Amino acid sequence: MNWETPLQHFRELMEEDEKRAYCGAEDIAKIKPVLNNIVKYPVKCRLSNGSFPFPITHSQFPMSNFNLKVQLIENTCLFELTWGEGQQLNATLTYPQTIANLYHQWQQSYLKFYKNSFRGRVADIGTIAPPPVDWRAKLVEAETKLLYEFRHWLRSAELYQIRATIAKIQNANVFITCNSVELERLPWEAWNIGNEFAVNSDIRIVRKPINISKPNTIPIRHRKARILAILGDDTGLGFAEEKKALNSLKKVVDVKFIGWQPGKDINQLKQEIVNNLSNNFGWDILFLRDTVMKLI
Repeated sequence: MNWETPLQHFRELMEEDEKRAYCGAEDIAKIKPVLNNIVKYPVKCRLSNGSFPFPITHSQFPMSNFNLKVQLIENTCLFELTWGEGQQLNATLTYPQTIANLYHQWQQSYLKFYKNSFRGRVADIGTIAPPPVDWRAKLVEAETKLLYEFRHWLRSAELYQIRATIAKIQNANVFITCNSVELERLPWEAWNIGNEFAVNSDIRIVRKPINISKPNTIPIRHRKARILAILGDDTGLGFAEEKKALNSLKKVVDVKFIGWQPGKDINQLKQEIVNNLSNNFGWDILFLRDTVMKLI
């Protein structure tokens, strides 16, 4: 196995363009409300020009598309916006180390929250347990700081022309491409361009792989949406409600559940996850629950 984690392996598969069948956007619209109810916060389906979750071409969104390429070179970001019949805008902006630091703090808070918040630990006999840390509060604080700094950076004067150009178009779609993992993992969907210009229509951020090796000419064969649900240790928690909610969608989805069970070998489970992620039919939604993130 030449992958570090199953999710990294899945990410590589996203950039491949194999001959698969795809579900329609109308099916995704039916599924999202159920997932929202399960996880208690809005679910965002990530779209791409690759094989996950379904192909998107510019012809599907005529006259409202922008391509935004963001490149990080040392500590400088180069923004290139293209649209229409060859129009383009370019801007250069310093990438602050503060954002990288805040992302790292958020990531650590996220991992500690899911590592400690759902599992009680028995203190050593004869010792006084330290007061519990409110990791949820720390996670919310870290997320708030990251979003504030990220949005403040994107609202820099150097990017004004780019923001204003996007905001002029009703229901704009911004296909964003980043040349580094450090940029790609940032919360671009939180870029609230419309708020600055009091735009009532949606401005949709669509992540697009930097490398697309094959033309997007695969005919769409509609089928049920496919959900791969990867569940963590449910000791003392139970995922009966989650399973019930997902199974209630069986008219429009095919669901497969995999996860850890007492006595199950971790390496065997990792391999099972990789094998399912590599399934030739692909997946439209990857559903992760509880502390499974510690595993993958």
